[in-house]
Amino acid sequence: MRTGLLASILVLATACGSATTHEGGVSLAFGDAGATAETFATTPAGAAMIQGEFSASGNFEGQYTLATSVPSGSPISTCILSVDEGTPGTSVQVDASTSETHTLTVQIQLGAGYEGQAVCNVAATNNAKPNVGNTATIVVAGAAGDAG
Repeated sequence: MRTGLLASILVLATACGSATTHEGGVSLAFGDAGATAETFATTPAGAAMIQGEFSASGNFEGQYTLATSVPSGSPISTCILSVDEGTPGTSVQVDASTSETHTLTVQIQLGAGYEGQAVCNVAATNNAKPNVGNTATIVVAGAAGDAG
């Protein structure tokens, strides 16, 4: 009986171990090549045109909506996103089923109330899978005349 119980536990442990494997991922990054931080800092001059990348692979492939949002009270007048050098817009459909990397460009214009810090969020949301995607925060900090 003891041998049978040990064999059952061993089979159960093996089955549980294989169920936790995840393949693929979603990446939304700005800044230097290879940077994967969820927060990207720039200066007011540098906020004029920020380059980034988006990709999805494996279990996370599919159609994504990319959008920008400005938190209430953040002194940004516009935060515009374009994908693969396309026409700027606040929401763009991206088909990531081929696992290719898409180029993102975010242009930020500071509002009259800017006093040293502003925030714009960029989100990639999978249209068919709830809770699948990624977000990045772009923080503009420094005096309005700072060079980027």
